[in-house]
Amino acid sequence: MKKLMFLTLLMITIMTFISCDDSSGDAALYGTIVFESDPDGDGQYQIYTMLPDGSGLTRITDNAYDDRNPTLSPDGTKVLFTSNRDGNLEVYAMNVDGSGQTRLTTNAVDEYYPSYSPDMSKIVYISDREVYIMNANGSSKTRLTTNGVTDFDPAFSPDGTKIIFTSLRDGTRMEIYTMNTDGSNVTRITTTDNIKSWPRYSPDGSKIVFQYDGNEEAEVYTMNADGNAPVRLTNNAAFDGVPSYSPCGRKIIFLSTRDGNGEIYMMSTNGSGLDRITETGYENGACHWQ
Repeated sequence: MKKLMFLTLLMITIMTFISCDDSSGDAALYGTIVFESDPDGDGQYQIYTMLPDGSGLTRITDNAYDDRNPTLSPDGTKVLFTSNRDGNLEVYAMNVDGSGQTRLTTNAVDEYYPSYSPDMSKIVYISDREVYIMNANGSSKTRLTTNGVTDFDPAFSPDGTKIIFTSLRDGTRMEIYTMNTDGSNVTRITTTDNIKSWPRYSPDGSKIVFQYDGNEEAEVYTMNADGNAPVRLTNNAAFDGVPSYSPCGRKIIFLSTRDGNGEIYMMSTNGSGLDRITETGYENGACHWQ
């Protein structure tokens, strides 16, 4: 089993390397973007996919309920999301075309923010404000945090050895933490007095992009994987947040209200080359690129 998991991760890594080859001028724009959107303006978000240039917009959920927090699998074939279609929020999986929708959690409490491990064998998620891990088919659910305060936004490191997340455990402001995948060695890597959220590793694991809520609106920052050298990438009076790296690590997508409603934008990892990639005219939300 361990050998199979290793080979799966190796193949995903090789395919990513091939796709990121500099021989193509559009190499940084390969893959798929998944995001949540509210086309009817009723607060019931649905899930869409599109190509990184904004073309190929496709709605992959269509119901009267709220579908949120979409994330793509490392190989781009699956989407994890949360939905209240069966009552409270639960974690679901589906194929990237919207078929094969399967409920993975069945708890009486809300469960959300799911994310795959690099080899796709595990899913990390939040259940009743604590971090849990389970097998990709929903079995063997294991609680990783037990502090009784709010933990949010979990995601695996690219090598699959760590989980990054945000927590209120040390005060009244969200800070960013890492831990081993068994819940051990919890380490706080940010130390400022403002709210941090939505941390995501770069594909090579050297950087973290995150949302920083200071005294003004939220902005997008990056920092080293150990929490050092934070760099502000956006600077305006609008909301800029929920960022995600491109599969090659050369671009960052994020949600912004700078043009009125929430739309998805792309920029280089130094904050330059800003492009708006959705023109929906209605509210969009969390986005993920794989």
